[in-house]
Amino acid sequence: MIAINSKLGTKEEISSLATKLRSVPDDKNDTVCPDVAKKLKQTEFYSVVVDLYKSNEELQFRRDATYLLRRVGYYGDKEDLKELVHRSIVRLILTDCVYSTDADLITNIVTVLRDVCSKHNRVLLSDIAEEGLYDKMIYLLETWKSNDVIAGRILSMINTICSYEMSLGEDIVSLNQPRLVDILRNKHQLLREITSSDTSCKVTVAILLNKYLDSIKESEILQLLIPPTNEMFTEGG
Repeated sequence: MIAINSKLGTKEEISSLATKLRSVPDDKNDTVCPDVAKKLKQTEFYSVVVDLYKSNEELQFRRDATYLLRRVGYYGDKEDLKELVHRSIVRLILTDCVYSTDADLITNIVTVLRDVCSKHNRVLLSDIAEEGLYDKMIYLLETWKSNDVIAGRILSMINTICSYEMSLGEDIVSLNQPRLVDILRNKHQLLREITSSDTSCKVTVAILLNKYLDSIKESEILQLLIPPTNEMFTEGG
């Protein structure tokens, strides 16, 4: 297990813990990371991370801080996720994602957002939506559509939220926000551009178009899954 300073109140301590977590072998993550997420509650981390993030523009520190948040988002419990929202941590990273051009930092941020928005934490969706989540998601997708990892996690978020909206039906007004599905309709051209690109996310986008916007046929999805070969167009083939 990883020892954690009882305060964890400085950027140096946060970066040191992030470095230790990155060195954990993949097959040990499921044991080590939940323990770290649990111990973070006993430190000053949630209380100080917003102020430290705002006052330190050093890229590596921001990568480290969001990496810890990423581990909390994935391995923490519902109370941990509430901390991320109610202590304005999600608001902070939503703001930062518009200005950063660093792929590692953005990967951490969208991973945190994806996990907070997961189907197990829908109770938080209204709060996050009010922070501008939907517009920021579309912005990030437009900006990072060529990055398979980032775009893939954004699309996972979109699918989760759209599925939730569809399950609510007429009760969607309880979110006090425009439906994400309706926002996507206005970004139809962007989504179609992705289906015509060389990214691995194009099939995911095509499925979203078919499932929620009814604007692409299943046969077209199959064509993306099984692209035509030259042999298919030869005489007698």
